[in-house]
Parts: sequence; C-alpha cells; structure tokens
Amino acid sequence: MKQWLKLCLTGVTAALLLMSFAACGGGGEEDASYVPDSGEKASVTCPLDGERLDSPASVGDYVFIVSIENGPDSEPQTAIGEADLLIEVPVEAGITRFMAFFYHHMPDSIGPVRSARHYFYDVVNGYDAIMVHCGGSEQAYNVIENTPVKDIDEISLSGPFRRVGGRKAPHNLYTSYKDLRAAADKRGYGAVSLDDCPAFSFLTEAEADELTFGGVSELSLPYRYKPVRYEWDESAETYQRYSDGHLHMDEGLDEAVTADNVVVLYVSSSVIDSEGRLDMDIDAGEGLLLQYGRAIPITWDQQNGRGFSFYDAEDGSAVKLLPGRTIIQVISPDRKAEYTLSGGGED
Repeated sequence: MKQWLKLCLTGVTAALLLMSFAACGGGGEEDASYVPDSGEKASVTCPLDGERLDSPASVGDYVFIVSIENGPDSEPQTAIGEADLLIEVPVEAGITRFMAFFYHHMPDSIGPVRSARHYFYDVVNGYDAIMVHCGGSEQAYNVIENTPVKDIDEISLSGPFRRVGGRKAPHNLYTSYKDLRAAADKRGYGAVSLDDCPAFSFLTEAEADELTFGGVSELSLPYRYKPVRYEWDESAETYQRYSDGHLHMDEGLDEAVTADNVVVLYVSSSVIDSEGRLDMDIDAGEGLLLQYGRAIPITWDQQNGRGFSFYDAEDGSAVKLLPGRTIIQVISPDRKAEYTLSGGGED
C-alpha cells in the first residue's frame, strides 16, 4: 500500500549530467521532465490511481472502460488486477459486472468482455472515457444511439476483439489496449490528457506515512450471487479480494486482486423488464471508505460531471485516497457492508 516510487539522482550522477549538458552547448531548452536545480524528476501522477509516472507520455491516449464479465464461468478474469480503477456494479439476477478503467496500464489481454447497461454511461461520461463492450440492453443502445457517447461495441466493430481457446462463448471474448487504441484512432475520438482526466485527491507520501493501522481486518459485501470479502494482508499492507469465498485471482497476472482503497457506494435500483434488468442513477449518495484499517462513512457524488468525489460524512471535508488500486463497490442500501476489527467486534 505504501509503495512509493522514489526517483532521485545521486550527486555524482547529477554532476555528470551537468557536464554532459555543458559539453553539448547548454544553450538549448531545459528538459521539462526535471525540476530545475533539484536533481529530482518532476511529479507526474496518474489521476486514477495516484501512481508516480516517468512522464506524461506514460499514459495512453484514451481512458477505456471495459465491461468485464463476473457471472458464471467468468473467473478468473484477465486484467482486473491491472486496472487503474475498478468498479463492480449489479446488473440482473443478482449478478454483477466490472467496469475496468485503463489509462496508464495498457494490458495486452483484457476480458472476458461482456455487454453494457445504460447506467454504465453515467460513469463513462464523467471521465470522457470510451465504453468497451459486446452488446447491451435495449436501454444501453438507446443511450448509445441518442447521446454523444464514445463507444466501441464488438457487435458493430469486431476488429479490436478476439475469441480465445479454452473457454466457451460467450465467456471467451478478449481485447487489448493496443487494439482498442487503434480503433479509437480510426474513429477520431479525442485524446484525454493528464490535465483533462478527472483526478482523485490522494494522500501525499508524508501523509500516508503518518497513518496508523485502524484495526479493520475484514470487510464483507453481501451481493446475492457472489458475496465479496476483503481481508487485510499485513505483509503487503493491502487488502486481498475474495469472491464467493475464494481468493479472487487475475489470470494474466497469476496473482490475487488487491485494493488499497475500497469505496462502497450505496445505490438504489429497481427492476425494469422481464429479464430482471435494473435501473439506477449512479449520481450521489452515502457510502463507506475502507483504507489502511479505517472504515470511514462518506458521502459521494458525480454531480459536477467530472467523475467521482468523496467526502467525510461527519464534517463534509474532501476524502483523500491512498495512491494505489481503488475498487469501487456499487451495492444496494439494503445490503450494507460489514467490517471486522482485528481485536474483535463488528459494525
């Protein structure tokens, strides 16, 4: 959790660089990737996970949000453990789906890709992102056809997608950042710069170092189909994710999915058709933040049209996240999260 990339130049290296610069004339433009006289690289961070980057070129041209399956025969998924931001959201019949954000992480394999729902676009539009999916509900297509959204759908554009062996359809559709970028280029979608991408507020290194473990060792979310649990891994200082009682693995990474921040958003929904599809507005409400052993009641919104904002429910102050992976859990208010303290006791 407190894994920080500390990039610095030693005095000897700095001296050699200055000598080299002088030998080359020294009269040109300064290297913008360095802070003058400091010997340290300029601070460039991913707005979605707060990870320190080498330069603005370390992010991709687009923010892709890929709809990834989480129903029967979907696990293990690929790249949910690499996503800059991961959101789990209910669809129908108690099943959930992932909305996986990719901006500076650019995996070669992402999937299995599945269909979209209309309320996904409440989130997509807030990040000027491109929704990636295979098919969708009638309501989703109504949004796609009648509003100015950026969208890549395998039904109408098969090029960025492929079927893989070892899995049966429809659980075998995959894509990659590279192929999605080529498709977005071809469609003329506008690029998203670091300044244009909505950013979370993150704790500084000094602020994170001052944190002491708050004692919450486990958090449970009672989804109907696959209950979710997060357990504190003291050695790694992060939370490991469990799906339906087993450690949730990422097939591409061959390791467990982890989170430095778990944000629970309570969102009401209603059934709108015979298939059990839902309607919901992911716009504002109450929730909970799990962070380094602390369970903090929060309020949240997307009302400024620029992605999610989180606030302390007690005093209304903006809540800062730990740099690292954030997983947002959208769940009904009647299925409250429960957490366990290391010394016993629940809330």
